[in-house]
Amino acid sequence: MNDSTIKLLNEYPYDITKINISTRNIEGILDLEGYNKLTKLNCFGNQITQIINFPNSLTELNCSWNKITSLDNLPKTLLKLNCRNTLVTSLDCLPNSLEILFCSETKITLLDNLPNSLKKLVCCKTQITFLDNLPHRLIKLDCFKTKITTLNNLPKSLKVICYPWIL
Repeated sequence: MNDSTIKLLNEYPYDITKINISTRNIEGILDLEGYNKLTKLNCFGNQITQIINFPNSLTELNCSWNKITSLDNLPKTLLKLNCRNTLVTSLDCLPNSLEILFCSETKITLLDNLPNSLKKLVCCKTQITFLDNLPHRLIKLDCFKTKITTLNNLPKSLKVICYPWIL
């Protein structure tokens, strides 16, 4: 973590629950150690390459428009993840609590093992070729401009589908 990022985080007390550090020219690794009560983090539009030491209290993370390549060790409490327009290549270990996932415009080619709790999935403009075994609770699926040619075994809960061949 560079000096400007350390100085920026020092502006926030450790007991804060929400941090918005969007478009603040943050570069490199963002270390959240000590922010044990943090529930919402918005770090949209920076040059962050990695986020470490996620607090177990985190329920919402918007790390879109960054240079992040992986999102490992996400907290089990996470409900909403927006990693749109990042360099993320896979999301293998998503927490079972996750309800909303935005992963459009990433380097992801495969989304399997999605948590059963997932209700909304937006994976537009990716290289994903298929989506099988979608969670049974899924209500909205947006997979426009992907490499998917068919969608099979859609869950009965699905209410909204945005897909090139479905009008």
